[in-house]
Amino acid sequence: MTRRYEPRPAPAPAVHPGTDPRRAPWADQGWRLARAKRYGEAAAAFDQALAAVPTDVNALGGMGWALLDLGQPQDARSYFERALRLDGDHVLSLNGLAQSLKDEGRVGDAITVWQDMSQRYPGVNIGTPRLAWTYYEIQDYGQAAVHFARLINRHPYDSQIADALNIAVENIAGPQPH
Repeated sequence: MTRRYEPRPAPAPAVHPGTDPRRAPWADQGWRLARAKRYGEAAAAFDQALAAVPTDVNALGGMGWALLDLGQPQDARSYFERALRLDGDHVLSLNGLAQSLKDEGRVGDAITVWQDMSQRYPGVNIGTPRLAWTYYEIQDYGQAAVHFARLINRHPYDSQIADALNIAVENIAGPQPH
């Protein structure tokens, strides 16, 4: 059963001199709460941030991720889309948009967003692992191998990536005689 986000006030964090007026201090608090897996409280902090600064793309993206973690991908997608209307290159929101589409069952649309990220940001970016694992899940082992190979170059000692890359390559080659 997924929990619905219910807005509730978050305590006001301290505002430090020199704070960017386009960023609400509650956004940083929201990210801290999200890292602690306190997603309902994180959503409340992001809600406060957006009440103060509705154009804070980091708060919009953070609210999207908090809602995703609360099992609300459609609601999350609307926050990612709002952030991307303000900053079309906001990488966390691009990645979140793709993940929300995947969670909604729109895997092809998610892959399209992650592929766009790969073209915009060559090499390894925050969408690369999700793209690799999504191809793996849908058994497109050729594409999975391409993206796992990028990841293993960045993380050569990650056994989970190495194992997935080996399995993907084996599945491309087909069954081997024993």
